[in-house]
Order: sequence, then C-alpha cells, then structure tokens
Amino acid sequence: MLYRQDNADKIDFPGLGEALNSLNLGTIDLKRLSQKHGDTEFLANLIRQEVSVPGAAVPDAVVFAGPKALLEESVPQDSLRQIGDLNYPVFYMNYNLYPQAVPWNDTISKAVKFMKGQEYTISRPRDLWFAVSEMVSRIVKWKQVRRSGTSSSE
Repeated sequence: MLYRQDNADKIDFPGLGEALNSLNLGTIDLKRLSQKHGDTEFLANLIRQEVSVPGAAVPDAVVFAGPKALLEESVPQDSLRQIGDLNYPVFYMNYNLYPQAVPWNDTISKAVKFMKGQEYTISRPRDLWFAVSEMVSRIVKWKQVRRSGTSSSE
C-alpha cells in the first residue's frame, strides 16, 4: 500500500507526494522472502484489506494498477470467498507493453475476475484513456443504480 485517502472530495497531492518520497525501492523484507508463498499471501492480504474495511464508507470503486503479477500460485479461492459479494465495481489496469508476448491472465486478473471485475490492458496512452473513461462511466452508472435502489426502498 503506497497511499490511502478515505472520504475526500479532492486528491491530497502533497500527501501522495510525501508517500512517494518515502518509498524505499528495491528493498525486500527478509521475512517475506523466507515465506514459501509470501507473494501470494501478500496479494491475498492486500485484497482483503482493501475491499473489506470494517466501518468504512463504501468506496466508489477499487482499482488495481500495475504490471502483470505472474506468481506461481493464484490467490486461494477460499480467501476470495471470505470477502463475499462486493457492493462496488472492481477494476484492474495492467500495463503490458507487449501483450502478445504475455497473453495469459496473471494472479491479480484471476482474483479480479472472481470478484466480477473488469480488466484493461494498457499498452499505449489511448488504452489508458479508454480504460479510465470506461471505468468512470461504469462507476457513474453503478452510483445511479445504487441511488435509485436506495430511494425506491425508502
């Protein structure tokens, strides 16, 4: 987790900048390296932490972004089932400059698919534009359905 900002109308760019400056790239915790499936466990815990924050407001969406994560194992289905059905959209934007070279799904992709999310492969700037535009559109539609569902049940 690099940076988290809850319940805000605007992005806290100074806070995001501080988080980026505090990165210690290229450093791995020795304890993580000694775990047999530490990478998969790390991803499972990250997903659990981000999609099931007790008492937190329902997010507009959860977005995973980054290069493909080709791990030896997938996140266990039991870990994903513990999360339950999500009340918001889930997206995965994976950066892959040469999608033909690595066409298969990665670990995050499989987890997002299990959560009924949408995946976008980003190879060029226009792919990013398309993905963000479509995500915003889906989030707006989801919020409209959610709002109309709450108002009709009152």
